Formats: sequence, structure tokens, C-alpha cells
Amino acid sequence: MKQGLSFMMALLLIQAHAQDSSDLKKRIFKVKVLTVSGQSLTGYLNKIADSTLILSPQKLYFNPYNSTTEYNYTPVTFSNITEVQIRRKGAVVRGMLKGIIIGAATGVVTGFLLGDDKGVNDNSTWCILCTTAGEKAVIGGTTGGILGGITGAIIGAVARKRFLIARQKKEFDKMRLTMIEKISRVPLE
Repeated sequence: MKQGLSFMMALLLIQAHAQDSSDLKKRIFKVKVLTVSGQSLTGYLNKIADSTLILSPQKLYFNPYNSTTEYNYTPVTFSNITEVQIRRKGAVVRGMLKGIIIGAATGVVTGFLLGDDKGVNDNSTWCILCTTAGEKAVIGGTTGGILGGITGAIIGAVARKRFLIARQKKEFDKMRLTMIEKISRVPLE
């Protein structure tokens, strides 16, 4: 009983420490900014200040609180922005891996659910391509994994967040809040 209570207290202390932690998720965002003059700026998101978006030519983690200014960065004020497109670095690979896992799991489960063909184990009927549930699971998992990986890679390649700023501070602030929520471990209210 005492060991159980000690374990529960230790677990609660660890969980309380984790919730107090203000660590941010480490994310690299690739950004394309369309300006009022029609210019297209690309780079990595360094910081979103009160009225300025700061881009860096170097890959770095987005941190809205402590910006890294050791690189040559490009500040763009909200009054000069018409549209911002943001996507996470490595989205294609992440999409492909998720697609492989989901497709393979679905194929394996479907193969087992279909079961053995009649005549495989008891030779009651004649068939050319009789397969067991295990064989169907392997075929379904392989096919599902390949198709899921292709689909996931395509979705990852086209997935991006698009913000229409149109020189409006209100829209810029919405973008800023959305990006801070993406890296926060606790949802903002």
C-alpha cells in the first residue's frame, strides 16, 4: 500500500512539473510572403513581432519570444503584406510515413478480416488463386502501405497554411496567434 502511494505521489510530481514547463515545440517553418508590390519573399520563420514578420535565410526554430538575429534576416511589416503561406519543414516525409503506417495497418486488418478462401485448408473446392488470411494480410499491408505512402507524400507536399493579411493588423494578429498556438504545448485561450 505504501509503495503504491509513493508511486502515485512521484507520478503526480512528475506530471505537475511537466505542466509547469513552458517549453515550446521545436518547429521549423518555411514561409512565402507576397508583398503589396507583388514581390515574393521566401525564407524560414524567425519571429512574428507585434507588427513585423521576420524571415531568415537559414533554417532555425520558430520562437516568438527570443529571436535569433545572428543571421541576415528580412523584416516585413504587416502593412506591406498581402498574403503569407507557411508550411512545416519535412511535411512530405511526415505525410508519407503516416500514410504508410495507416495504409499498411488497414491492409493487414482487412486481409485478416477477409479470412481464408474456401478450399484452402480442406480442399473442398478447386481454385487457382486461393489464399489464406495471412497471405491476404501481407498482400493488403504491402499494397496499402505503398498507396498510403504515395497519398501521404502528395498531401504533405501540398499542405500549407495560407493567411490573407491584406495590410490589416487584425489579420496579422490572427496569424501570429495561430503560429504561437502551433508551437505551444498548452492551448492558448
